[in-house]
Amino acid sequence: MGCTAPIGDYTGLNFGMQFMAPSLSNEALERLAALVAAETYLDVARWHLYVNDAKLDRAVAEVCYGLIAANNVTPATVADGLRQIEVTLGGGKTTLSLWDLVPATAIARLTDALQEFAE
Repeated sequence: MGCTAPIGDYTGLNFGMQFMAPSLSNEALERLAALVAAETYLDVARWHLYVNDAKLDRAVAEVCYGLIAANNVTPATVADGLRQIEVTLGGGKTTLSLWDLVPATAIARLTDALQEFAE
């Protein structure tokens, strides 16, 4: 049973996601969001936009927490989680998954950091 949660509208970008995660304390979510913010960025024409600057860190943290809670943090599941987060660009002209915008090296770093966080 998943739910669609609008993430926000920041500087002309709309974000939405589908996720399944148990509830967690705000403090734990903020710690996880800080970890996500340090490890994850969008690569747009070699310009690195970290997910916290795009106001996506909390959305990514919520998806990642579901993986941690299920004890299922792998490169494939992290990539699948990023695919669930939609990023609308160009004032609604196109929509891409966050996975399309995050380079493989950043996904690998995020996966490693999540595995450490889970321990």
